[in-house]
Amino acid sequence: MPSILTAGHGFVVPGLCVLGVRLRATLRGGGRGAAYGGGPAAGPLSAAPTGRPERGPSTRHVSCVDSLTIPGRSELLLIDSVIAGSGGYLMAEQLHVGSPPSAQPPRRTRRWYRRPVLIVPLVLIAAVSVVLVTLRGSGNPSTTKSTTMAQPVITVNGTVLDSITGRPLVAAVAAGGRSTRTNARGAFRLPGVRPNATLTIRSRNYAAATVPAAPGPATIRLTPIPVRVKVTSALTGVPLPAAIRTPDRTRVVASAAGAATVYRVDPGDRVTVTAAGYRPATVSVAANRTIRAALQPIAWKTAAAQLLVWLKTKKYAALANWVFSPATGYQYYPGQPTMSSGIVSVDAQVVGENATVNVSVIPYGYLDISGSFEGGGTTVTLAGQRARHGTVHFVGGPAGAAPTVGTDWYRSPLVISVIGDELAVTDKIMTGILAALPSN
Repeated sequence: MPSILTAGHGFVVPGLCVLGVRLRATLRGGGRGAAYGGGPAAGPLSAAPTGRPERGPSTRHVSCVDSLTIPGRSELLLIDSVIAGSGGYLMAEQLHVGSPPSAQPPRRTRRWYRRPVLIVPLVLIAAVSVVLVTLRGSGNPSTTKSTTMAQPVITVNGTVLDSITGRPLVAAVAAGGRSTRTNARGAFRLPGVRPNATLTIRSRNYAAATVPAAPGPATIRLTPIPVRVKVTSALTGVPLPAAIRTPDRTRVVASAAGAATVYRVDPGDRVTVTAAGYRPATVSVAANRTIRAALQPIAWKTAAAQLLVWLKTKKYAALANWVFSPATGYQYYPGQPTMSSGIVSVDAQVVGENATVNVSVIPYGYLDISGSFEGGGTTVTLAGQRARHGTVHFVGGPAGAAPTVGTDWYRSPLVISVIGDELAVTDKIMTGILAALPSN
């Protein structure tokens, strides 16, 4: 410890407070003095030349020296050591050397942990630190997970079946980020699933299902998504009782109203529709999961009779729609029907082609279509039926004009003519039309 010197009257006021310490003073010539304990009111420390210490009242906790007086000596006083006790500390606020101080109340020195100016900020800092640590821990999944015991898991197993047929299904099974697929028998096994998880099962052409995960075997039945079917006569538009066969060879029979429901088919899948007296048709499932099938009669006499009915009842639009149907593979812009001498005619422009189609119903007689071509034209077979094509004979046509070609077909009472500038094009359009008409 640094030494504290006194001079003059031989006293010092160090203002020393020491926890559990002993102060010892050494005088020149061998005199010593010592003090123990004593609170701020313990009074001065006296030192005798003989070195025998005089003790004031003592405490276990604090030794405070407010003044140190050496009776009868005016020489320098050397405080040569301060011996600290356990947990002691030393605080020196001021040092007076010279005349003895006037009587003043002893100064009290507060402990650091009792000073509000120090304690309040420390408490605030500690509180903020606790809040930050709490928030950081709650926002970090890994922290939460590390402080949480691992939750138990179960193994889910079972079988997925068709709710109508009871057949096993190929399906995807998922729960809590884990997934698997069923085998050929519709069975599945999914380990590592939490007990409160939700099991989701999906299969093509079936409505998805969700069930709570549970241990032990489970039987899950999926409902197939329905596809509505409507079958009509392409000639008359009346409903037809028909049979529908799906790609998996399932056969469904439509009612007398031409209605049926099929399952396990996707939009774009093709089904086959058949009806007695009508040509079979292969139709695609629409995006809205419906099927619309318009069947053509097989016998020409059935179609011929209907054409005369439309002519008699002046339903010319029905006649045009039947011939210019989408089944031909083309789209048309039909014009207004015309009537002359009991014969009705409708012209239509073929969309995307430099060609026109004329449809006429002749209720009587016989027509020789070879007279429409220069040199009578040439006989060709299109869609299994005989037709003629060649350069079309026009009387009074413009000089130097490019030759016009065409393809004609006639079967009483209907005549069809396709006119264009290339035989390959007119033959192709006629092929599409005849393929959609009755052939017997």
